[in-house]
Amino acid sequence: MELIIRILVLGDRMVGKSSMIRKYLNKGFRVSYLQTIGTEKSTKIYDFKMSNYSRKFKNSTDIVKFKLQIIDFSKEQLPEFFKRETFSGNTGICLVFDVNELNSYITTSHILKQLFEKFPKAKIPIILVGNKSDCKDRTLSDEDIKQYVDTLKSDKKIKSKFIESRVISVKNDNNINEIFELIADEIIRNIPYRKGNFLFN
Repeated sequence: MELIIRILVLGDRMVGKSSMIRKYLNKGFRVSYLQTIGTEKSTKIYDFKMSNYSRKFKNSTDIVKFKLQIIDFSKEQLPEFFKRETFSGNTGICLVFDVNELNSYITTSHILKQLFEKFPKAKIPIILVGNKSDCKDRTLSDEDIKQYVDTLKSDKKIKSKFIESRVISVKNDNNINEIFELIADEIIRNIPYRKGNFLFN
């Protein structure tokens, strides 16, 4: 059986979602802006270290290969996304915003609000990604972002046990791999493992 995990990338226009994905897939950085139309799906083989699964496997040197699907949603596709999406245990969400653009940050909070309202029981791993940290005059500080994440974590109505944030620079290739590895590992850790096999829903 093919082992597939999904990372859904959501956010406003021009925040760098597509460029971030291109960098992670080693396709380079696009200087000019190209708007995502509809949805774009990319795939990559992801090597998961079993030593990261649980303490039980801390001495393991085994590597399990997963097919990682990265799905980039345009802003226009969000209504359709909320209409059709049914979350399984192999899915995580990456919400991207521009640390220099307050409106993109507000869009992120609106997406999360819709997400928690439509899927109140879903324990979806979520990572908030602030891009364009290379710019000198930032509108949003690391502390601003941390406080927002802490508020989400303390909300008892939210069932997600994994809500994290990172600040990156796609332009400078800073922290991009960490973003995808962090959420991919968390998705996999939530998939039951019995008798040498991962058990998908």
